[in-house]
Amino acid sequence: MLRRNLDEIMEDIRNCVRCPLYDYRRKEKYMAVPGDGNPHANVVLIGEGPGETEAKKGLPFVGKSGRCLTTLLGRLGISRDELFLTNAVCCRPPDNRTPARGEMAACKPWIHELIYAIDPYFIISVGAVAAQSLLGTGTYSISDNWGVVHDVTIPGNIIEYTVPMISVAHPSAILRQGVKEMEGKRKLSSLMHYSLFYIQKGVLYTDYLHAQYTGSQVRDRNIQQLANPIAIHDLALEE
Repeated sequence: MLRRNLDEIMEDIRNCVRCPLYDYRRKEKYMAVPGDGNPHANVVLIGEGPGETEAKKGLPFVGKSGRCLTTLLGRLGISRDELFLTNAVCCRPPDNRTPARGEMAACKPWIHELIYAIDPYFIISVGAVAAQSLLGTGTYSISDNWGVVHDVTIPGNIIEYTVPMISVAHPSAILRQGVKEMEGKRKLSSLMHYSLFYIQKGVLYTDYLHAQYTGSQVRDRNIQQLANPIAIHDLALEE
């Protein structure tokens, strides 16, 4: 696979007709969502698929779950602008259902091309579906793989190579399942804290690799204490 210009790949994705999601996209007047962020990102973050807000705007992670993710990243001193964000499928499935295996297979070469063009140090899979697609497994459990580093195989120009990947919970799962009462207030539970911890671990690892490779200083991030729970109202989820 030749390394192509990122903008060229993204434009091809916007015009993709490889699977039936194209027909749904055209019928609903949605847009394909190839990705957004730093074209030279050290970390690529990959979710499941675009929601309705994303399909209307053509940008990933800009709906309620995306705003939750942005807030959680900010807690770690991480800006969206320093990452590249995309999804296992670039078109919204009908009724926001889980992407079919054939749809993920049709989109996988695009995701490989995006990763190859960006050449990141690390991949963060957001949710089980993205990990399942990247690893080519039939099933995948986030809870069984906390902290496990997987190798994602990427077709290169001459030979295949691998990029390390960790998986974390999807923001929608955090919002749906991770709420509990703590000290009389609705707080996000350990599902969020596990995800924050492993995102932090992955990003700090790539900071170290980048500093070693370039001879620069390791970045000093303004990381808030993860032990301090985040209240639901802190996530700025209003539409």
